[in-house]
Amino acid sequence: MSLLAGIPESSTTPASGLDLLRTADTAKNADSHQPLMRDLINVGTQFIGFCDEAETLREALRQAEERADALEAKLKSSEAAREKAEKEAARFLVL
Repeated sequence: MSLLAGIPESSTTPASGLDLLRTADTAKNADSHQPLMRDLINVGTQFIGFCDEAETLREALRQAEERADALEAKLKSSEAAREKAEKEAARFLVL
């Protein structure tokens, strides 16, 4: 029984020239994928920026809707006061 029985053969033998070429090809492929990775990182960054901008716009929309609701309530109140004033004025004109 060998002392190296449980160790894979590739880890006990020195790297061959073919293995070194494969490693170099892998490094070249990694370099060729860098522009793609840069593009993906840019897309991810833009997505995060768009999410932040969307949240800001949602908050602005919520505030605008609150303001619109407040103005609508104020308009209804003003219309009711105008109708009441017109009725009182009409009553005095009849006298």
